[in-house]
Amino acid sequence: MSKKIDVKNVLLYIVRAVVVWICLMALTLGFMTLSKAIPKDSAMGARIMANAESSLGSYVEDLESPIFHESKWYQHQINDDMMFVNVAITETDYSAFKEVVGIYMHSVEGDDKEGCINSLVSAIYYNDDYSNLITYSRFYMLTVFILRVLLIFFDIQKIRFILYYTAVTLAICITCKLYSLYKWKGVLPFVTACALRLVVLQSFTFATFYDMVCGLFWSLFILLFYEKKFFKDNELIIFGVIGMYAYINCVFYAPMFTLGMPLVTSILVKDYSDKRLSDWLNIFFDSVSWVIGYASALFFKQILCLAVFGGQTASEELKYMMGLDMTLSERLEMIGYNYLGLLEPLGVKIPILLIILIVLLVQAIKNGVSYYKSTFQLLVLALYPVVWITIICRHSLHNFVSNITAITVYALLSLFTLSIKEKDSLTGN
Repeated sequence: MSKKIDVKNVLLYIVRAVVVWICLMALTLGFMTLSKAIPKDSAMGARIMANAESSLGSYVEDLESPIFHESKWYQHQINDDMMFVNVAITETDYSAFKEVVGIYMHSVEGDDKEGCINSLVSAIYYNDDYSNLITYSRFYMLTVFILRVLLIFFDIQKIRFILYYTAVTLAICITCKLYSLYKWKGVLPFVTACALRLVVLQSFTFATFYDMVCGLFWSLFILLFYEKKFFKDNELIIFGVIGMYAYINCVFYAPMFTLGMPLVTSILVKDYSDKRLSDWLNIFFDSVSWVIGYASALFFKQILCLAVFGGQTASEELKYMMGLDMTLSERLEMIGYNYLGLLEPLGVKIPILLIILIVLLVQAIKNGVSYYKSTFQLLVLALYPVVWITIICRHSLHNFVSNITAITVYALLSLFTLSIKEKDSLTGN
């Protein structure tokens, strides 16, 4: 007999979710406004500009070539870094809140390295010259305002190390927890998926920081608290918040990473099964909650722009990013482009990945395989990046979008390892 839906409890849950959304949005906009309101002629404002200025050398001289290979992909990430610093230090005559909504930056010429350096120089030394200001009003870019606060204390290189070691620390904690649950079978897929994105250290920039860290943080949160009453009572709200901040921070960089990694982790630890409809519904509603959180932040940004400026560009920008005029063959080509990006540098990652697959294949032949209870659920999640790239097709031309393809690696390798039959020599039990 089907369980009757308690309409009253559903409505109360929705009200609670809306209240949480309003409070978090108010706190976020408040933080961004306070960050932007730091006067440039104050002690903190002077430190922000001094740390930005001292970082110019790292862009002009340092990190000229990445680890393992030369790549325009790497160079573009450095350009993104300069853009983020540019936005963080640019000031106008507008109120702090209007600057938060408008997202202004100096733009002299071009988006190549030389153009980005010239724009950053303009922001540092000619901040009072408003003739070359452009706006990114379709974004929130919370990451930029966090960066602005960090610039009070550190220069760019130190901030880079802080961000990188934060992600590594989270990854180590997740690895330890997965090992306690599944031994090598849980650790190998996760470490491989992370390594495919983090092995080129310089690619870890401000643009991709939130997506990587949020995906890791919420994966660890699920591992630690999935059995707690708080998590069970608020799971949909939590996934909605994850989606909301995926948009607020960096919009289209690699947001699917913040959904896919926690969902795969959720399947692994919550004893999901293909045969239980309730488990499929949990995956579905968690995903829908994330989409609602993401979309609500997007539409609210449009409302803010309409209220402050009398117009907005997000709608047209979204249509452009989706590439509504692109053909099916072009979308398939973009999918291939992003999965190839996951494997760069090819000379390093492909041999390592082949060794891992050969070892797993030998173990599978030696010990046999069995049907894993969440096989089809993991296969569905492995396709999440494909769905994202297909929908947000034109924007997926940017190299950083390939971060989300790590979800496929995590899901498929988890399926492979957990399908291998248990042996004492393998599990350590």
